[in-house]
Amino acid sequence: DVVAPSYVQVNKSTGEKVELDFFNSFARENSDPESILENCFIDDWEGFQTLTGSTLAKKLLVNPSEHPLFYIEPPLSSKEYRQKLIELFFE
Repeated sequence: DVVAPSYVQVNKSTGEKVELDFFNSFARENSDPESILENCFIDDWEGFQTLTGSTLAKKLLVNPSEHPLFYIEPPLSSKEYRQKLIELFFE
């Protein structure tokens, strides 16, 4: 089983978002952790894409385009929220 993190590292100088790495001291010194969630909803779509791709490619060692993805969303999600998720998953 793999549980995807809900935080990304944001590089202080470039603003680039990468998967949070607690064991890399250089990354910790030069970046700030940032949550992709707010009140259980995805608030940072770029960070969500980074974490999803990283989890599938680096942790599960699979090509995301070749495997289905099962996502559980909050029960009171808006139509716009669902549409955004669908767009990201089918890109």
